[in-house]
Amino acid sequence: MSISQRITEGSVFVVDGKGVEKPSTKNANQALKEVNVKRSFTFVYSDGDEVLFKSFKNLKNSNLVSVEKLAAIDVISADDLIFSKNALDKYCGEDAWNI
Repeated sequence: MSISQRITEGSVFVVDGKGVEKPSTKNANQALKEVNVKRSFTFVYSDGDEVLFKSFKNLKNSNLVSVEKLAAIDVISADDLIFSKNALDKYCGEDAWNI
């Protein structure tokens, strides 16, 4: 329910790490600006997201959590929720994209 509420609020975003080869906090910060995230956020990552994890971990007001350990408190304790595409695929199932 907490994720549904965040979706209704327009505060859920997806970042695709495809093509990102090395960690860059600067690029992660730019991605936040592009989707207008200015407040606290939880970044949800999965297997294969090491570069994204390293890119987002040093950003101000960030909380990083593995999709396997995602809990309601992680969602409600931040203003915005950002999934890596890998994490969203794991959370929803890859077949969710074949609508």
